[in-house]
Amino acid sequence: PDVAVVPSEHFNTVLYTGNSTSGRAINGVGFQPDFVWFKARSGSEPHLVVDAVRGAKRLLPNTDVVEANATITFETDGVTVGTNSSNNDNNVPYVAWNWKAPTSFSNDASATGIGDIDSSGKVNVDAGFSIITMTNTGNDDAVAHGLSKVPELVIVKERGPGTGSWYVQTTVIDGSLDYLLLESTAAKGNLNSYAANLTATTFPSMQIGVG
Repeated sequence: PDVAVVPSEHFNTVLYTGNSTSGRAINGVGFQPDFVWFKARSGSEPHLVVDAVRGAKRLLPNTDVVEANATITFETDGVTVGTNSSNNDNNVPYVAWNWKAPTSFSNDASATGIGDIDSSGKVNVDAGFSIITMTNTGNDDAVAHGLSKVPELVIVKERGPGTGSWYVQTTVIDGSLDYLLLESTAAKGNLNSYAANLTATTFPSMQIGVG
């Protein structure tokens, strides 16, 4: 991000205690979050992520399961949740990591010449963060990410109809394009065959299936 970017205006962490009450407000973020990652700080409940692009749907970063319905409302200073044990069990301490991506984004690949398939979502160009959805063709597709620089970390997850790993693409390990799996303890793998699609305008879809 630019040196003028104030991190707390684009990302914030909130600690709270669950109460098992539907309509539980989690405030104090300082902005309307567009991507929220929840984790219970005690017990063994899975991680849970939601975002304003997919709406009332959740994914579990420590598993490969498909997305499912979630009770979530994105508010001006946080979110309102339901009674899911992954973010609102009674007397359980939680952390919620919140990212801001306020600008809607859409790319028609055939019209713009950027990427191979259409994509859409929400972006925060100043902070270098975006949330993008696409429908994969099964080919080695490049997908527009809506940012202005080459991203250093890209996480790609199949939402359904089948299960799919969380592919974490990065160049920061040894300079080449590698991947790790969020839900696995496996060593990194190499993605050099996809490296040409990681640019200031696109990222690799990696043939993972339906996005």
